[in-house]
Amino acid sequence: ILSGLVGSEMCIRDSPTTGQSSSNEDNNLEDFTMKIENDFYLNQWNTVSFGVQIAQQNIDFSLIQNGDLILESDNEATTSTLYLEDEIIADALTIIPGVRINHYDVNDEIYTEPRLSIAYELNEKTQLRTAFGDYHQFALSVARQSIEEGPRNFWTLADGETIPVSKARHFILGATHSVGKYDFNIELFNKEYEGLSEFTQQTKPKRNEDGTGLNLILELEFHTGSGTASGVELFLQKNIGNIKGWAGYTFSEVIYDFPTVSDKTYFADQDTTHEFKTVLMYEWKNWDFASTFIYATGRPYTEVLGVAEDTFPAKYEVGKKNDKRYEAYHRLDVSATYNFQLFGGEGKAGVSLFNVYDRNNQWYTEYDIVEGEILETEVNYRGFTPSLFVSWNLY
Repeated sequence: ILSGLVGSEMCIRDSPTTGQSSSNEDNNLEDFTMKIENDFYLNQWNTVSFGVQIAQQNIDFSLIQNGDLILESDNEATTSTLYLEDEIIADALTIIPGVRINHYDVNDEIYTEPRLSIAYELNEKTQLRTAFGDYHQFALSVARQSIEEGPRNFWTLADGETIPVSKARHFILGATHSVGKYDFNIELFNKEYEGLSEFTQQTKPKRNEDGTGLNLILELEFHTGSGTASGVELFLQKNIGNIKGWAGYTFSEVIYDFPTVSDKTYFADQDTTHEFKTVLMYEWKNWDFASTFIYATGRPYTEVLGVAEDTFPAKYEVGKKNDKRYEAYHRLDVSATYNFQLFGGEGKAGVSLFNVYDRNNQWYTEYDIVEGEILETEVNYRGFTPSLFVSWNLY
């Protein structure tokens, strides 16, 4: 499924020279899905749901660096799915057992996914719930680690060997409590991952046969690992009245274990210890006003300490995998929308302001070695961005 310049060579002199590298990535995904869903009402306490689904996916990816084709994939797969679940209601207790059975034609394997959810109405204001389920993913987002260009992800299809089908097992325990206009929700979760994939590339020197120079050997490697994600989510919502909105807070930890990448477990690239988000909406006559505020712990990264001595080609000396973090991410967005009617149709016009106070939120850092020194370039997310919009629908 994947091909590239594994083992390719380029003749150079003993003295290393480095310069700004360039790369181009192209990743396309096509998905065509057909499904039939059915509900069979046995009685008021029991409803059986069942169905079938066929998904045809095609994903191509190419990575070109400095004019050389490094990695290329063009693969397709058909996933056939059969599912069955039964909703059983016994007074305040609701039990929903279920199962999904998937056939993945690339490796001709069958994957079974049992599911179970239970909800109990403690009283009119409080509900308790728990859930368990297995999930498989066949179209995967693979992490491509690059010090020079920062972390990159690309989509590809699992082949069951080099890139295994990933599996997640979810455990959830939660409760919802309503007081007047407000709903409060708390949820504890633990997710176990298997068959995670990560891609690395490394250039190594090898002396040529006549001993006059060195050849650079480009080694490409896919790594397989596991991981866990656990934490707690708090959610408060108000959906009655002119002022509506919600606020949510998540405390979580995402840990990866890739033995061929690091001898110790480490924080995943997407790990965010604390995340807080609030949305407020206000209706006044024909106007809708809204604001969104987001705060999140900075993403982890691997610290670059310097240039390793006596190495050819020149290599970065780095710290522990994802042991450092960028500064916290936060921003405020606001918008105002005017609702109007024109020629029998309904329209909207307004203005939105993204990142109102123009916070410099860092995405990653690019590195380059120039004459033995490291050049750093900070890459940030979008700053302050105003926009105008108008729409009109004629029914």
